[in-house]
Amino acid sequence: MDDRTNMAFERIAGLTVKQSAFLMEYAKTENLSQACRVAGINRSTGYKYLENEDFQAALEQTKNKIVNAAWTKLLIRFFAASSAPMSG
Repeated sequence: MDDRTNMAFERIAGLTVKQSAFLMEYAKTENLSQACRVAGINRSTGYKYLENEDFQAALEQTKNKIVNAAWTKLLIRFFAASSAPMSG
């Protein structure tokens, strides 16, 4: 079992703690084996989660949130760097 299994995962509304852990890891990595290890579930259970329409919707929402957060962080860094005084 992966050390991250012991981490406190934020429970996503409508999902169990294990489903939430699987969803977050799978959304970040798209690696089924890794997501199953992190969540402490069997691969067959991971496949069942991925076949569920409601789970698929939650997965897409989570992926969008990850992408939006990354873009926001990138833009903040870009604008901070572009507004910094130039030396030289």
